[in-house]
Amino acid sequence: MILCLFLFILTHNFNAAKLLTNKKHYKYFKKHEPIGCRDYHTVELFNNIGIDAYYSGCITLTLKKKEILKSNKIIVVDAFNKNLPKKQRQNMFDDIFPDSIKKNIEIINHTHSPIEKNMNKRLDFASNYLINMHQLI
Repeated sequence: MILCLFLFILTHNFNAAKLLTNKKHYKYFKKHEPIGCRDYHTVELFNNIGIDAYYSGCITLTLKKKEILKSNKIIVVDAFNKNLPKKQRQNMFDDIFPDSIKKNIEIINHTHSPIEKNMNKRLDFASNYLINMHQLI
């Protein structure tokens, strides 16, 4: 006999308050309570509207730790707003990082534009993105 236990764990959502006030969502969460939340603010939002919730922490804490080779590479992610002029981004970079480590830095961004409507192209983009991120490590 196999017993499966399913836990409902909510990811962080900046629009959680708006989401929870929607009656359709409320009924869904109420049906699946208790709801695991990655932060105490979301736990409080749920509890304030009568939904049983608990602090579960970030679900990524359940992933196995990967052994990686140590290197001097420094990956800077989403540190500079792409809407700023290039000169301003370069000045910020120069102000933040000492010259001694600049050669080891790779700057990457999670965002891209425009948003692709074709699902196959979106999946290809995501696949290539993940492969590139894995190769950075």
